[in-house]
Amino acid sequence: MKYAKNDKNKIESKVTEYLATDPDLLPQIGKLVSLAPASNRSAIGRGLARAAQHCGPIEPTVVQRIIDFVQKLQDSAVSAGYASIENDAPVPVSARSKPVPQSNSLFEGEWNMDVGNPFAPVPLPLELPR
Repeated sequence: MKYAKNDKNKIESKVTEYLATDPDLLPQIGKLVSLAPASNRSAIGRGLARAAQHCGPIEPTVVQRIIDFVQKLQDSAVSAGYASIENDAPVPVSARSKPVPQSNSLFEGEWNMDVGNPFAPVPLPLELPR
């Protein structure tokens, strides 16, 4: 906590880093939660969720330990931080769809690197809002 100096990004990254490398540090994270001000607890929860994301493909038992740990804490700020990462979870590459080209885009091409036509007609919605 002294290293992070209330920087939520540093807190999140350090919790993620420590737990992803050594999941046996969960009891120390519990102590950290008890010492941390309420404003920093959501960052700890996000760090726990990120660690679970890192460990998931390799060790699913560690993910279950982290989930159980968050539930046992019964801290609303930690739980909210943990849940916010679950909602922001990246979509797997296989589930992503190709981007839909827009007719009046500033950039075109497969990687949106080509300059589009600035004089192209503006597409109208199929149905006007009422």
